[in-house]
Amino acid sequence: MGLPSPSMNPVAVLVVVTSASIVFGGCANRTPVARVGAKVVNAASDARAADGVLGAHNAFYAASNLMLAGDAEPMSAVWSHDDDVTDLSPFGDRRLGWKEVRAEFKREAAMKLGGSVVSVDVVVGFSDDMAYTVGVEHAKRMTVDGKPVEVQLRATNIFRLQGGKWKLVHHHADLSAPLEAAVSSK
Repeated sequence: MGLPSPSMNPVAVLVVVTSASIVFGGCANRTPVARVGAKVVNAASDARAADGVLGAHNAFYAASNLMLAGDAEPMSAVWSHDDDVTDLSPFGDRRLGWKEVRAEFKREAAMKLGGSVVSVDVVVGFSDDMAYTVGVEHAKRMTVDGKPVEVQLRATNIFRLQGGKWKLVHHHADLSAPLEAAVSSK
């Protein structure tokens, strides 16, 4: 059937973000968060809304980098705190509701895997109050039981507009055998 036409689709815009462009965002240690060079492929787009979604996307990866260093608290600023949020992590588990998701982030932060994660080849779509990003997460220089681990995972993030800000309500990354092993050994 293919993609519906823009008149049939509630998604107002699709933005393609390539990895061949400038670095946008970062965290305390100046690790790049996402390489972006947004190309709007729908003329009816709202550039401010696209920037807002990309900003929320990048804030999530900045918080993820801080979590790898042992600090889960920045995740609270980017996630919705509602009971319907979900996280399907590369560690092989599923969490439902902010209370469970937050507890998982604290557990992951306590592992202090180190390294960094960047999101590349990002595609963004959104409507008035919902948005998504899909891309590839490149995690580098993490250590599991003293051994270096690098992974590339496809990832989907879903955001909801709450109080004028885009908040993450769902994150789904491919499973990673090395990261699953890290969780089971801790």
